[in-house]
Amino acid sequence: MKQYIFVPIGVPACGKTSFYMKTVGNNDLGMGDVPIHISSDEIREELFGTAYDQQDPERVFDIFKHRARAALECGMSVYLDATHMRKDWREYAIKLAKRHGAACVAFYFDVPFLTLLKRDKMRRRHVGFFVLLRYFFGIQAPTKEEGFDTVLVVDKDGEYTEKR
Repeated sequence: MKQYIFVPIGVPACGKTSFYMKTVGNNDLGMGDVPIHISSDEIREELFGTAYDQQDPERVFDIFKHRARAALECGMSVYLDATHMRKDWREYAIKLAKRHGAACVAFYFDVPFLTLLKRDKMRRRHVGFFVLLRYFFGIQAPTKEEGFDTVLVVDKDGEYTEKR
């Protein structure tokens, strides 16, 4: 069975985790298996008691990457739930996919800023206006040229189309 690494790319409150729960985790992609959900926020909660705690990101992402490698070595696909805002932050996923013969798929969440603000207010964990603004203007959109096999654009409603 073909393995996949799914790399969601987007600012906080854009819908990365919700998309996993509604679409990927429910096998709505038509895959044979449901990808393992690996979340940097969940690892922060395990280590520090809260996902807000941004201390020691190197340790958080060492664990994150270790869990991804372990799942792939067991023959599973993975959904790597983190912002992946910059090309250099997602380079590891592309290399990992190539090393394991997995397809690397980017889900780029293209959500309007006002929608992000509304969603942030409804979340259990708010990041606030200025954090959203910094991320919104700092994101580097993914391209196939950086090594993804497929780049899919996800809109505010969770609908996705292939980026050409």
